[in-house]
Amino acid sequence: MLRVAAGLQGVDVQRGAADLTGRVGDAIRFTFVNGAVFQTTMIVDPRTGALLSKSNALVDPRGRSWLKGLPLGEDSTTVYLASGSVASLGQTP
Repeated sequence: MLRVAAGLQGVDVQRGAADLTGRVGDAIRFTFVNGAVFQTTMIVDPRTGALLSKSNALVDPRGRSWLKGLPLGEDSTTVYLASGSVASLGQTP
């Protein structure tokens, strides 16, 4: 799937990308140009296929955020956390 995505125009795939919690996965970045440059980045766990995080941003042609300096205009990022039962504190759900 990542090889197919990487071959599409406006799609970039990066292995070994970390989400905001430090979990490492494969990042798939979609860039749309329609008056402004809009990027959506999803980080996926390559082992399970679980979505770790999704970020949206308006960026300039060099990839720098247009909204970072504006109050209430931060880019949005959603971090998906696993839940479930574990036998001990050292286990991951």
